[in-house]
Amino acid sequence: MGYTPHNPFGPPKDQAFPMPDPHQDEVAELGRAYRSPLSAVVAMVLALIGLTACWFGTSFLVIRLVLAVATVMLAAVAWRTAVRRHKPAGVAIAALGLGLVTAVVVLWLSL
Repeated sequence: MGYTPHNPFGPPKDQAFPMPDPHQDEVAELGRAYRSPLSAVVAMVLALIGLTACWFGTSFLVIRLVLAVATVMLAAVAWRTAVRRHKPAGVAIAALGLGLVTAVVVLWLSL
């Protein structure tokens, strides 16, 4: 039986050769399960672009109106998708609200 001296300068074996976590895939799936749908994020971006177009006064009323209508439609689809898949719908609801506000502002500015 040989004697193996302890190396005080090296890391312990469990740090030098870590074992993978057996629940690693389950934890990653939990992180993906609580994300808003991508369509909700796209609707939010469209809503912000539409509000920005209203703020800077894009000369074409049609562009602002199309952005507002597209935002409302896409946010409604995202909301239904989130509810159906049991995912968070907060971003979709916020995009729907911003889309409606954008539509009201566009209609108000066109008068």
